Amino acid sequence: KVYKGGLKILTGSTTAITNGYKNAGGNLMLANNTDNFDRGTLSVDVTSPTASDSGIMFCVTDNGMSSYWEQGVSYYFFFISQAGHAYLAKVDYGKWTALTTVAISGYTLGNTYNVKIVLNGTTISCYVNNQLYINYSEFNFLTGTGYGLRTAVNGVSFVNFKISNNV
Repeated sequence: KVYKGGLKILTGSTTAITNGYKNAGGNLMLANNTDNFDRGTLSVDVTSPTASDSGIMFCVTDNGMSSYWEQGVSYYFFFISQAGHAYLAKVDYGKWTALTTVAISGYTLGNTYNVKIVLNGTTISCYVNNQLYINYSEFNFLTGTGYGLRTAVNGVSFVNFKISNNV
């Protein structure tokens, strides 16, 4: 399976940067709901100038609404939290659940971190700078096939977004 990897803005706006996206302010969600990502690897380099929750969304369902910030939508969200933790969460038709969180060793605000997920069946492996932080499986797995990026802080940049079917 070949993924195109193209993302469109669902909420917010971006400014142009080389090989990526930079949040121009407010809640930003970029997604691809056409490639039907159901297994493989997603990764991106994230740089946040201020404390933020920024990272990768996957298993995204389209809520068919103009507002896309959690209301009536489902997805997993692997991100670096405001406190510098690797954080896996789930939004299940608007209901937010924290699944697991682990402190990132040596985290420094403003540095660039590569966040990556490997989706294989119902197992989600979450990496920061190629170090495995979270390996998670659950019975009630979300069925959406979209993927993307999310942040709520101005100035956060996402570069080198990559997607593949490799697990």
